[in-house]
Amino acid sequence: MTIHRASGFALNGTNFHVLRIHIVEALNPQPLYLKSLLETKSNSTERRIRENNKTQGSNHRYRGYLRLGGEDYNLAGMIIMYENGKTRNYTADIVSQSGSVRVGTISVILRTHEGARIGEGSLTMNHTRDPCVYRVLLAVDEG
Repeated sequence: MTIHRASGFALNGTNFHVLRIHIVEALNPQPLYLKSLLETKSNSTERRIRENNKTQGSNHRYRGYLRLGGEDYNLAGMIIMYENGKTRNYTADIVSQSGSVRVGTISVILRTHEGARIGEGSLTMNHTRDPCVYRVLLAVDEG
């Protein structure tokens, strides 16, 4: 289930890059519950798994992807905070596509501005000789 999709810009002085972020919730059902769902051949398996996760106190797991300029990265170690059922803010490590190298971090605060959902924050890329810090401005489409 998509919980956050956003596009915008990463700004650093007079330089800027197009930025896209996509975060999805990875369902984490308990094995015995999943087996019972498969046996009932439920048409609404995903919804029932999500409901069971809430009642069982199951930890949420997320997968995320980030595109900065022409480069693709994965997001790891995500911490997502909610308020009134909507994403309020999140932080994540930015890792290479292979997942073996941490190349930066991102932190975004979400709010409503003039009727639109926006994100503001910072993005730091450490994989070059000179680390670069960007200001992040996003238009948000929450799933």
